[in-house]
Amino acid sequence: MPKEPTITSLSATIKIPRLENRKLNNRLSKCLLRTKNLENEIYDIHRGMVMKFNRLAKAVGKADAVNLYYD
Repeated sequence: MPKEPTITSLSATIKIPRLENRKLNNRLSKCLLRTKNLENEIYDIHRGMVMKFNRLAKAVGKADAVNLYYD
């Protein structure tokens, strides 16, 4: 006849997934932060390039050809 699980054995069984879940949550938080930082860097690069294109367009007399939003 199979032996019934004890509270101790069940608690030990539950601890392992909880610890793994905490590790995964920490890893997810770090990845989300890294992704947000990359988004900010990409936005900064995009904004800088648009500003350069706008200045170039003004210099060659084609200011109406680009978006002057970032003046």
